[in-house]
Amino acid sequence: MNNDISSIEKMKLSEHPTWHKLLFYESSGTLSQQTKSAVLTDGFFLSKNGRFDPKSELLATLHAFIQPESEVADTHAQCVFRGRFLWLKQKLAWTEKDLTFQKCTEYEAWSSNGSITSISVVLASGYLGNPASYYGHLLIKMNLQGTELKTKLEDVSINYGAIVPENENPITYIAKGLFGGYDAGFSNIQFYFHNHNYGENENRDLWEYELDLSYDETQLIVAHTWEVMKHTYTYYFLDKNCAYRLADLLEIIEGINLLPDNPLWVMPQSLIQKLNAFSRKGKPLVKSTVYRPSRQSRLYHGYSNLDEQGRDSVKKIAYDISMLEESDFLDTGVTSKQEIVDVLLDYYQYARNPDLLEKDINNSHYRKVLATRYQLPPGKPTAIFSPENMPHMGRNPSMFNIGVLHNDALGYGYSLRIRPTYYDTLDYDYGHVKNAQLSMADLKLTLFDNRVYLRSFDIVNIDSVNNYATGLPGDTGNSWKLKFGLVRQNLLCEKCIIFRAQGDMGKTVSFSNSMVAGAYVGGAIHNNKNSEGNVFLRASAFLNIAYGDKNRLRVEMEQRTYLESPVDNQFKGSAWWRYKLSRNSDVRLGYERNRVNELSTSMSFYW
Repeated sequence: MNNDISSIEKMKLSEHPTWHKLLFYESSGTLSQQTKSAVLTDGFFLSKNGRFDPKSELLATLHAFIQPESEVADTHAQCVFRGRFLWLKQKLAWTEKDLTFQKCTEYEAWSSNGSITSISVVLASGYLGNPASYYGHLLIKMNLQGTELKTKLEDVSINYGAIVPENENPITYIAKGLFGGYDAGFSNIQFYFHNHNYGENENRDLWEYELDLSYDETQLIVAHTWEVMKHTYTYYFLDKNCAYRLADLLEIIEGINLLPDNPLWVMPQSLIQKLNAFSRKGKPLVKSTVYRPSRQSRLYHGYSNLDEQGRDSVKKIAYDISMLEESDFLDTGVTSKQEIVDVLLDYYQYARNPDLLEKDINNSHYRKVLATRYQLPPGKPTAIFSPENMPHMGRNPSMFNIGVLHNDALGYGYSLRIRPTYYDTLDYDYGHVKNAQLSMADLKLTLFDNRVYLRSFDIVNIDSVNNYATGLPGDTGNSWKLKFGLVRQNLLCEKCIIFRAQGDMGKTVSFSNSMVAGAYVGGAIHNNKNSEGNVFLRASAFLNIAYGDKNRLRVEMEQRTYLESPVDNQFKGSAWWRYKLSRNSDVRLGYERNRVNELSTSMSFYW
């Protein structure tokens, strides 16, 4: 084969897009547009110039592949760089007459001896308890042969994430994540770990999208995943994140293009939308979709499906486990008992802390309820319910909004808003948390008398809401807010911009699936301007009403008390109505009261 390397060079495989994908080559962004691999680990390259030179790395790889069998098992380049080997083998039509194929026992064991038959992309919904997962998280799942649930849970899952020190605070994490302060890498573990951690511990729904790939394409992705393990990259929260790197793994298959050429941000849901819309060879890339509801979703679904008597029984038993042995429950029909006990099983698993063992009384109560369930007939299997809407059906994540204003003090003007990510309390959509808010780099400008003013720039704005609290112990609607950035003090003064950080804790109550209300107490710190001091406390409340799929109404009120300031206590209020025009557009009407009144009409476009 040595004599053939010159002819291989003429094929210009080092310029092939797949070779660049296999080595994670990217433009460095310099004026010369130098190519550079995103991989930081020296061991990923066989050439000393391999990080920057695709051709020298290809030649070094070819030379390494023809070397005799290594004395140490599984250390031959064909085993270590399995993805490169399979791709070159296919491109060059290698047979064992051309070179000796090495035995790679570790790889064969890891890849289940070729029994991985398909690839799925799994989306975990956003989790506001961890900044790393605010926008959701993506995994790749390698599906083994077999259809049993046990087999599916034993599938290998591939994760990409930042390597973060323990006890890192959220502010530090966001700052380092935005500016490349962390290394990151791929890891693998059986899917049941992620299914339990996300679905049971963090109460995040999972959506699995199985891809329509050939067996050879599936094996190439598996092999490439093997060779990228244990290597490091630079992590960026908004673009070079889990969605970006997992798309990198999929794009080694020719004809699959999931990422924009120059992404400013890459969101997990956006990738899922593109994945679901992508067609290849006249066929959709996604061939099936599975919804895996979280423990919380199963509890809320089961509880809402009970009749009033059933919900009353669940509450009585949750507050007093001895009610499980009283006539109110014992005299209930078998089917009703089954439904009540099934909800209680989900409830105690949702409410308990398994790490506390007997210190958490919920663990003991769970076993009592489980024993009761064993005494009942098996009953019909619980129906696997579908969510109202799948994430791929939602709108695009970024918003452009333009509107007309009338301010009592300033007259008529115009507004412009650009929100790169992700959703607010009015435009929640498929795959998002209803009535919640999660946005970053949200910019609002106004124009009055031919002058442009900054109204606000929210660096981070989070409103975590528990929408469907059952009222059972441990599920009482705890909610919180966190916001910091630049903001105008009031509607009277367009030039009065200050930096403010604020936080609130509160409770929410659901009156129905379409109406939720909440109340908060909190405060803020900011730079002193116009004698308002540096601190204020506040009490606030909101009401959200949804009518059908298109109408959303939000009313808010707030009372502020300024500390260290002679400024009078201040009342603020607002009312906003949103009407959905299409998947990626809406119209909004708003009223705000902050020193003076302001009315607005605007249109939003999502991209």
